[in-house]
Amino acid sequence: SIARLRDAGAVIVEGKVEDGDEAYCEVSGLVSYDGEDLELFNGRTLVAPFVIQADSEASPAQLRGTGPIREVVDGNVHYYTVMQASEARADAEVPDERDLRHAYEAAGQGQVFRFLDQ
Repeated sequence: SIARLRDAGAVIVEGKVEDGDEAYCEVSGLVSYDGEDLELFNGRTLVAPFVIQADSEASPAQLRGTGPIREVVDGNVHYYTVMQASEARADAEVPDERDLRHAYEAAGQGQVFRFLDQ
């Protein structure tokens, strides 16, 4: 993961770790499964040990701040929370029921709505 983050342009520095411990990084599969979508860390300094997680995995305390990536330090671990997923959901256009009915009927799946129509 560190190599892929560096390839994407992130700067990785080692932070404070306990004697005998290794600095580690963890990238959630909800953020990047195989190194994709890490370009949003281009030019960003990440302090190890760290966790990169999606907003849906974060605690309320880890969602503080603004911007597409929120950073919170808990003990020696830096948590970088990617807000992109929720912002994309908020920006998504939600089709109305007529549009959905039409799309399902066109696909031969009009029966999906039979319970709503009762």
